[in-house]
Amino acid sequence: MMVVLIQGDQEIVDLLLQAHADPNLTGEHSAMTALHTAATYGHKAVVQLLLQANADPDLVSPWKTMQAARDYEHEEIVQLLLQSARVTELQ
Repeated sequence: MMVVLIQGDQEIVDLLLQAHADPNLTGEHSAMTALHTAATYGHKAVVQLLLQANADPDLVSPWKTMQAARDYEHEEIVQLLLQSARVTELQ
């Protein structure tokens, strides 16, 4: 799933989530969550899908998802995360 997240393939991510893939999945060789990966690569539509599937933006990978979105200057994703009631810490 992580390769699909890096590529930002919204259609495949949607199919995987419909097949009950874990939206809080971490990579095999990385501690990055699915949401963190999509936010880091700037894939807004994928971030939205993961949030709708109850991905937890507060799970800590190397750093929080909000911090990753800000560090990589993905402002639309920052706004999506801010709109999510699940974000508890703004860094």
